[in-house]
Amino acid sequence: MLLLGITTRAWAQPEAYNWKFGEQSGIRFPAGAGPVMSPGAMGTYEGCASISDAEGVLQCYANTETVWDRNGTIMPNGRLMGSHSSATQGVLLVRGPGQARWYYLFTVDALENNLSGGLRYSIVDMSLRGGLGDVQATNSRPLPVPGNGLVAEKLTAIRHANNRDYWIVVHGWNNNSFYAYLLNGQGISTTPVVSAIGSVHSMAGGPLSALGYLRASPNSRRLASAQMRPGGVELFDFNPTTGQVVAMRNLPPVGASPYGLEFSADNSKLYIGDDRLIHQVDITNNLFISTLPIPSNRVYALQRGPDSRIYVALAGTPLLGVIQQPNTAGPACALDAKGFTLSTGRVTGGLPNFPNAFAPALLINPVAAGCPGSVVEFSTSTVPPAGGIFTWIFDDPASGAANNATGPTATHRYTKGGTYTITLTLTAPGPIFESTQRTITVPDAPGFSLGPRQQLLCHGQTLTLSAGTVPAGTTFRWQDGSTSPTYIVRTPGRYSLQLTSLQGCTAHDSVEVLAADAPVVRLGRDTTLCGGWQSVVLRATAQPAGSTYQWQDGATTAEYTARQPGVYWLEVRNQAGCTTRDSVVIQNAAPGNCPTVTIPNIITPNNDQRNDFFVLQGLTASDWDITIYSRWGQPVYEQTSYTNSWAAVGQPAGTYYYLLRNPATHQQLRGWVEVIR
Repeated sequence: MLLLGITTRAWAQPEAYNWKFGEQSGIRFPAGAGPVMSPGAMGTYEGCASISDAEGVLQCYANTETVWDRNGTIMPNGRLMGSHSSATQGVLLVRGPGQARWYYLFTVDALENNLSGGLRYSIVDMSLRGGLGDVQATNSRPLPVPGNGLVAEKLTAIRHANNRDYWIVVHGWNNNSFYAYLLNGQGISTTPVVSAIGSVHSMAGGPLSALGYLRASPNSRRLASAQMRPGGVELFDFNPTTGQVVAMRNLPPVGASPYGLEFSADNSKLYIGDDRLIHQVDITNNLFISTLPIPSNRVYALQRGPDSRIYVALAGTPLLGVIQQPNTAGPACALDAKGFTLSTGRVTGGLPNFPNAFAPALLINPVAAGCPGSVVEFSTSTVPPAGGIFTWIFDDPASGAANNATGPTATHRYTKGGTYTITLTLTAPGPIFESTQRTITVPDAPGFSLGPRQQLLCHGQTLTLSAGTVPAGTTFRWQDGSTSPTYIVRTPGRYSLQLTSLQGCTAHDSVEVLAADAPVVRLGRDTTLCGGWQSVVLRATAQPAGSTYQWQDGATTAEYTARQPGVYWLEVRNQAGCTTRDSVVIQNAAPGNCPTVTIPNIITPNNDQRNDFFVLQGLTASDWDITIYSRWGQPVYEQTSYTNSWAAVGQPAGTYYYLLRNPATHQQLRGWVEVIR
């Protein structure tokens, strides 16, 4: 049994494998490797978000106004309110803690709308529309924001210290407050944790103070904020347990118009996009700043990919800059201004807005299902919270109590092939409840039969054994090691076949072949017949029940009446399939060896004792049945085993017609006779 390896969920998390952004642009990261093209249907200037499931399958994507399903179709309830396409981090998608199929979609408004939309959320339910999902009927629900209800164009999600929940963090407008809303298994809190720290975001710093990114480090311990004004970057410590912004780092003024922010995967570097420059802040080296130029192109969003590289939005081009080694200090970080070229679409200001790190999803690790009767092993790599209990249901109710198990690993034995949906649930105090499913297919064992347990082999003949029709890819192994689909048996004995399916499942069958006797058939000696009226009845010797017959002309009766000279043969097949054939030659009898047959055509029934009766001469009359017909076809006389006694009693003179039938030989003689009175 092969159990596929458990994946370590560092930053290379499948939820970020698919990106949709810009003007019908998109890339994906197969299995977390480098990007390939994957265009989308969306057009957006800045804010955008994408989300995939725990196995890297795209679920949906959105800008600040519209939600698309994975096929690029706008969801039926996918029109959003209260935001604007120019909002820096205008939209964010996060899987609901404890919810395998619910994704929270958050939006903030843009300065173009005077930030009036505030902070809103919707829920995308991926169980709807056959797994394509839809936004729940009530969307764009406002969340209470303290004070004036306004927030800047900043929106991020920070993974909680419990590795399960999130803090949804925004920054107030006309104040210096960060608002952190807890998203947990009970939903989104409506009362934020407020941290008044750092600079005031307001028009006093210029209208562009509302613009710029808010980013947390992968370990949730640092928080960076950018205002698009000189020296507008601030670096803070963040408490992922309480949601508080607790301390401000003394970051030297950097940048004339900072916009995009991103941390390296190892939390050691902060990158700042600033017009045609990228600044690297080495957090582990006294906040030392290195500056890297991007010739000719303005830098907008920065986003860390599942491959741990940082991608740079170069607005108005088909280009993504790439920082190849973000953990490395200074120019050795290997900034490539033309790191990836889109084959379709165009980059604008935004790249997908992801949480700083994804909470581990409840996930059933990939499973290789064996053949019926073998043990299938299941496991989850999810680390449970204190008091957490894993419960498995194997979709096999016929197995009774074995259909359920508990613990991070489990085994089950399926006795039949088929498709089974495995359900894993996690329960813990809190309350915490999360459920996920995985479908597995247990291949059917190859079903076949070589036929009856005992079979008969006729002397001098062969018997063909076969498994019949089997799936493509099936292999054969007979008792002597041969591998043909069929086997020709020539001698009695035991014969067996093992089939192996393409999936490696085996089945076995065997038969005992016994010697069978051939039927004994004797038609007798060659003989003669007298043509014209005589026939010969041919009969086989007595045969066992179930025997079949075939004569030379295809007849299948046990008896055969020969009326002409020739060679006649009979083949008898018994129940074992053995056949025997015998033949006989029938010739015309030599002249003088046949009796003279005379059937009169005139009688004179006048009681003169001469020719009064219709008398058959040369035939034994009692061997024949007779019927006499009038000239109009009406029967006027019938007798079984004729006695030569018809005298046309009660019939007028005239012409009559006779039919003679021999019931033993099935011979018939026809003619006419004149009655004269």
